[in-house]
Amino acid sequence: MSLFSSFVLLLFLVFYSGNTFAYSHSLDRIQAIKFSLSNPKDTSNQTPRLVCSGSACEDYQANYAICQHNQLNISPLDLKWSCSWPQMSDYVHVADYGVHCKVYYAHALEPIVQSCSLNYRLEYSFSGLLLHQPWKLFSWKPFSAGLILFCAGVYLISACMRILGYLGAPRTRFHDSARWNEQKYLEQAIAAGDENYYGRNFFNNSIKQRVPMALVEELA
Repeated sequence: MSLFSSFVLLLFLVFYSGNTFAYSHSLDRIQAIKFSLSNPKDTSNQTPRLVCSGSACEDYQANYAICQHNQLNISPLDLKWSCSWPQMSDYVHVADYGVHCKVYYAHALEPIVQSCSLNYRLEYSFSGLLLHQPWKLFSWKPFSAGLILFCAGVYLISACMRILGYLGAPRTRFHDSARWNEQKYLEQAIAAGDENYYGRNFFNNSIKQRVPMALVEELA
């Protein structure tokens, strides 16, 4: 083997072994990362950062979270992380989250882990809205729909009661007590008029039921 060939082979072995050593660690080999809450202005903190966004972050942002995966030998961009927040309050829930890393391959684990951050969106649950923002539970559309249904139900019940009352009423021309008393008084007044003016029949039976009260009193 010539000197030139030996030199080329030596360079190839050096670069190959160097690259192999430099990229001996990858993100898919890290199966668990703990993210902690840190000050974004503190550049000296090298722990994986926990970044919160959403309406509930001011009161209920978590101090730490743990993300895990069980996938190996796949692209770091295709990793699917499963994250949990052990100290999460019942008043909030995580709407969405994502793990983002700037370094995928390195000669050690620390640069990869330190380059990662967990971004999550924190929102109020129903109990949280009831405690902090109850006005957001009110919506005009459900309220108006409920009001319309309520009015329709009241009208339907009223109509059914009227129909049932009509079906159960007696089939007489004067089934109402007030009108029945008025009819009896009218008949008595006409009878008294017939007695005072004996032999003069002013009304027949069909007309007697419709005689105005003023005329009856005048005849009496």
